[in-house]
Amino acid sequence: MSGLAWSLIFVSVSASTVLLGVGTARAAEVDVVAREVVVRSAPFDVAPEVARVHAGDKLAGNDQPSGAWRFVKLPDGRGGYLHEADVKIVAPPPPAAAAPGAPELPPPPQSAHVTALELGVRATPGDEAPVTRMLHQNDPIVVLPELKDGWRSVQLVDGQTGFVKEAGLKVDGAAPAAVAVAAAPESIAPVPSTTEPPHPDAQLGLLFELLPVGTIAVAENGYGSASSDTATAFALAPFIDFPLSSPYVALGFSPQFVFGVKGSSAPSSATEYDLRARLTGRYPVSDGGAIYGRVSPGYSIISAPNTPAGVSNPAGFLIDVSAGAEIVVNPKVSVALELGYQIGFQSTSDTNGAEADLKTRYLHLGVGFLLPL
Repeated sequence: MSGLAWSLIFVSVSASTVLLGVGTARAAEVDVVAREVVVRSAPFDVAPEVARVHAGDKLAGNDQPSGAWRFVKLPDGRGGYLHEADVKIVAPPPPAAAAPGAPELPPPPQSAHVTALELGVRATPGDEAPVTRMLHQNDPIVVLPELKDGWRSVQLVDGQTGFVKEAGLKVDGAAPAAVAVAAAPESIAPVPSTTEPPHPDAQLGLLFELLPVGTIAVAENGYGSASSDTATAFALAPFIDFPLSSPYVALGFSPQFVFGVKGSSAPSSATEYDLRARLTGRYPVSDGGAIYGRVSPGYSIISAPNTPAGVSNPAGFLIDVSAGAEIVVNPKVSVALELGYQIGFQSTSDTNGAEADLKTRYLHLGVGFLLPL
């Protein structure tokens, strides 16, 4: 059995110990009748041994069994379970009446699930608090009594606690005992989380891009160089991204088609075909959005009209650096806004051995959409 499973069992046992006097179970005296009885940390024969007791020992315990087991409290304060058949129960005393003016116990924890597409768990109640975990739609969660300005104290399945917006939750009912320890007067420290936020799905999308400004520089061997500003160009860039080992990093592929590539005074335009890889780093900043940065190296080919026979189309390496934001519209669609800069290093030659080097530079503004796969 994994360490996490034993940790949950231990928390469950500890919760029973802490809630002995405040839950529905009442204290009772337990007389051991078997010659020797093993007290275990959980109501399973494979659970670790806590201690051994003997015939005639008197212990504190619950007045109601848990199936074939009964919870008891040892003289040193530890709790555990032993077989119901090995003990005899003395009837518990009637519950004491609450003293006038005594404070009421807080409501018990309740099971809930996330209804929002994404829900940030924060260290303290408030939009300015750092996000410690991202939850997703239908993730299970336990709601604790504390409520402040619309922020609800919660406990995750691994024991981590924090605050989320109450509007993103739906309460299902009473929480299981394994997590009720968080509402007890004394609590055991939760098991530290060693897991990362859930990985996002692969994403498929399309960007529409405007390339309003740029330059084209041409250097011919032995004939000098010249450059000019570009006319406004347009581009389409479909893409697909796959998450890597980290939920914040994705690797993908994006062909790009740029239309209207020419100098501002050129009589005709060319079309540029870019084959690009994408390395993207994303970071969620709210329950419904993320910011990202991206590096896209690739290979570029410029197809110009009326290219003379024997002259190759300019082709070569390019690199694009972009940054942007993704905004969740609904569970299946997000909108992307992007700003980037692309540099291409193309070259061409003819059958006579003459060569020319081009350098294309473009600022681009993009808007598009993406869908989870």
